[in-house]
Amino acid sequence: MSATGTFTQTGFVQANVRVTGAVTQFDFTATSTVSGTMSGTSIATGHCVVKASGEGQCVARETLFGTVAGRAGTGEFLEVINLNFATGANSGQFTVLSGTGDLKDLHGAGSFQGLGLLGTYSARLVFA
Repeated sequence: MSATGTFTQTGFVQANVRVTGAVTQFDFTATSTVSGTMSGTSIATGHCVVKASGEGQCVARETLFGTVAGRAGTGEFLEVINLNFATGANSGQFTVLSGTGDLKDLHGAGSFQGLGLLGTYSARLVFA
């Protein structure tokens, strides 16, 4: 199935910030509200590396607490996130790792893009 929707970031906390020359690294926890084919609340934890230009890349694991196409449970995703702190833009890809409840057989991958706290996602998902 095709999955589309929106997300709104509701929180972002940095930890373990380290600066080495022109590179900044940090860990983060981000919370979001998700709507559309996937809906609920998500919590992502990960690590970012940001260059002096403000461009960076992060790797995160995200857990969705909610529904996918009306099926309830939790979904675990692996994300690669591209950030631009100068413009506020973000984009990336995600892959379904696992699920619980009615999402235990969820598989697929997708992409997202946003500006500031708001964004959209699209994915190809299957229950198999």
